Order: sequence, then structure tokens, then C-alpha cells
Amino acid sequence: WMYIDLNSSISTINALERFWDGFEVAGLILFDDFAWQDYKDTQVVVEKCSVLHFPTGWAIVFKLQGFS
Repeated sequence: WMYIDLNSSISTINALERFWDGFEVAGLILFDDFAWQDYKDTQVVVEKCSVLHFPTGWAIVFKLQGFS
């Protein structure tokens, strides 16, 4: 599993691109601050995955397939 709290859309996307292929299918990523207005770029990219949203602004992603 991975916890991402980078407070930057660009850095979050870079981390996903760097580590996604090494992640096993069914791996879990927890995003802090995901739902906040300043992170729309991150949301657009991450929404391509299976995402569970929480009222705290967090999101959990399960790797079901490749990231593109």
C-alpha cells in the first residue's frame, strides 16, 4: 500500500507514474487532501482508477489495471 500526501497535483501525478507499474493488482493507495479544490488536476488523473471518496477529503484507490 502507499500513502500520498504531497499537497501538489504535479508531484502526486509524478509519484503515480513512477510507482504504478511496480504496484500489484489490488494494491491500495490512500490520498490525503484529494477532494479539495486545489487538486482538480490530480482528481482528473486518479478518477481513471477505482476510487472511494471520503468526506474528510481523502480517497482510496485500488489498482485494478494499468495507469495511463
